[in-house]
Amino acid sequence: GCWNTTNYGGQHRMDDNEMSRPWANLYPGAIRNLTDAIEQTKSDPAQANIHAALRVFRVYVGGLLTDYYGDVPFTQAGLGYIAGNTQPKYDKQDDLYAYFFAELKAAAALFDINANAISSDPMFNGNIDAWKRFANSLRLRYAMRLSDVAPEMAKTEFNAALTDGVMNSAADNACVKHLNVSYSFGQESFKDFRGNAMAKYLYGNDP
Repeated sequence: GCWNTTNYGGQHRMDDNEMSRPWANLYPGAIRNLTDAIEQTKSDPAQANIHAALRVFRVYVGGLLTDYYGDVPFTQAGLGYIAGNTQPKYDKQDDLYAYFFAELKAAAALFDINANAISSDPMFNGNIDAWKRFANSLRLRYAMRLSDVAPEMAKTEFNAALTDGVMNSAADNACVKHLNVSYSFGQESFKDFRGNAMAKYLYGNDP
């Protein structure tokens, strides 16, 4: 296989450089941009749907970070420009899961059919019911994460998420749909975002 598949998928090598990628990419990218957009939309009722969707997705990114690293900066992350906080505190993982549950429930309650539709939505095409199911399904996922360490909280949150409505089939999947075209460095017309993202990631032979 290609170098990245062989080194990490085939030989299972530990590499601190690889393990740092989520941290190095998500904080200056997703966390910063999501936090900024949440701040920009929080006081505008017409933007309630985009504001709610941003909060849901920020929790999703936070879930990735704490699953990778344990205790991480999150509740204060991304506030350097907004609040002058360039040294956000580390949140304990158990506190983060409690925060995730509360934030997902609060965000799901903000979706409003009378507010502006979410435009340029690559996952759900502006469908706020789908966003609610995504938020509730994340609550379900995080409840499962806690099932061995906090079984009572896990049971309560799991049942509440089910009651509120979760994803029921592959049609509900939260994913960015790419065009069904191949990806190859030899095909100039297919080197852009239209190609399948997983194929791009696994290709590995950087030019």
